[in-house]
Amino acid sequence: LQTTGSFKVRGMQYKLHTSDLDSLRTNGVVTMSAGNAGKAVAYLARENGFSAKIVMPESAPDDRKELLESLGATVDKCPTPELLDRVCESITNDGTVFVHPFDDVDIPCATAPTVSLLRRVAG
Repeated sequence: LQTTGSFKVRGMQYKLHTSDLDSLRTNGVVTMSAGNAGKAVAYLARENGFSAKIVMPESAPDDRKELLESLGATVDKCPTPELLDRVCESITNDGTVFVHPFDDVDIPCATAPTVSLLRRVAG
């Protein structure tokens, strides 16, 4: 159920499913994250046969970078104030599809049913 150890994979899967699949296959996906959103995007990209670029702050631990790379993602570490600029460069130069790590109406759409189910099971 928690393929990557986090609920983020469900929200990201829904977001990618509702994105332009041809663009994903051709140009890949980009997100900014040093956490579970990046791991979810890298995992889903690998499983679905497209590329992933994860932009993360340079302060992120090297083992997180290595984990994302082991999932097949390209990782771009940069100073935190440059994160969004690097994402925009990827979108402009490479045509990647941007998936925001949390500020997207589609992300909770996949997790809300799970929360509802857990509340019903818990009684």
